[in-house]
Amino acid sequence: MQQIMVLALDLHDNSSCKKKAMKIVSSVPGVDSITLDVKEKKLTLVGNMDLMQVVTKLRKVFYTNVVTVGPAEKPQ
Repeated sequence: MQQIMVLALDLHDNSSCKKKAMKIVSSVPGVDSITLDVKEKKLTLVGNMDLMQVVTKLRKVFYTNVVTVGPAEKPQ
């Protein structure tokens, strides 16, 4: 089942932090879509991935908080 996960990351405005976060998240199996908003410091993931695996990998590098997790809306 597809789910949407929004995470708050402690990112700086430089491109190396953005690149590192995207690389970490893209290595997790099941991630279909990744959106990174640097101004709000939020990472939005869509897919069939394991929440604990994503958060564990990100917390090795960044301070990470889970904002929301829920099912992805199906188009009607």
